[in-house]
Amino acid sequence: MGTKTKTKKSKQAKLAKEVKKLDKSINVNTNMYISACIKMYRFTHFLYLNNLLFGKSLQQSELLLRDVKYDPISH
Repeated sequence: MGTKTKTKKSKQAKLAKEVKKLDKSINVNTNMYISACIKMYRFTHFLYLNNLLFGKSLQQSELLLRDVKYDPISH
């Protein structure tokens, strides 16, 4: 009976390690996503302000934003 308990505990320990690795991975991906969202917000906010400063209407700014291909993670 002692060996069954040990193997069960070792399986639980291995599972706990895997869960911990997965948690770290999820946290990293979540942080990257949040960072990308913040960068995208800053970029679009800058475009809106820039276009408004140079006399373009908000509707024209929105049309320009649709044409912009921006990868926030690479910047």
